[in-house]
Amino acid sequence: MKKIFMLIVPIAVLVIMISCKSPSQEESQSSLSVSLLPGIESFLSDHLEYGTVIGSKDMPNWANGKRQQVITNKATYLFYMRNNEVVGVWRYTSNGEREQIFKKDIPETQKNVEKQTINDLPIYTIIDQINLITGGKFGDILITSFSRETPRITRESILKRIAKKEGFKEANLYCTMEAYRANMSASYLKAHPNALKIGYLGSLKDGKFFDNY
Repeated sequence: MKKIFMLIVPIAVLVIMISCKSPSQEESQSSLSVSLLPGIESFLSDHLEYGTVIGSKDMPNWANGKRQQVITNKATYLFYMRNNEVVGVWRYTSNGEREQIFKKDIPETQKNVEKQTINDLPIYTIIDQINLITGGKFGDILITSFSRETPRITRESILKRIAKKEGFKEANLYCTMEAYRANMSASYLKAHPNALKIGYLGSLKDGKFFDNY
């Protein structure tokens, strides 16, 4: 009887271990699907070098369209869509950053039309504002739906419109709070050297737009 009991116990423990799955594993698997946006599916059928699709995940929209993360047997990619067409692809690197591997240029005439037809402002937050010694106000603005990939002409147009609406003579635009903190604190920037590179979107001064950091 002792030998039989000693055999049953390890087997029971093994069955329990196999049948149990951590919540994090279930959550990770449930967040993925294989439902590709039509434009991405068409793009991948013409670019077999991206690999075989394993899963996909919808991401928050960017200024000009939809985004979707796609996982293949070769890498993880972030697709930027505009009018149901792939206009940009970023690949996640081993250190957690992203590198752009595909970009479709938008004709200048089309950009100008876009600039004229933008009617609604994106959701934004005024992080801070101060009165300038030279007169007028300065504001720090956060738009989390934007990124460095948001077209420069869109960032410039939106920043100028928000500045006019809020009465700012000068302003900074960010898409992350980390970028704002890095711009305000040298020690924070030293600890987070890529914060401005990722989250700083531009500045408005004397009516001109700058986006170099």
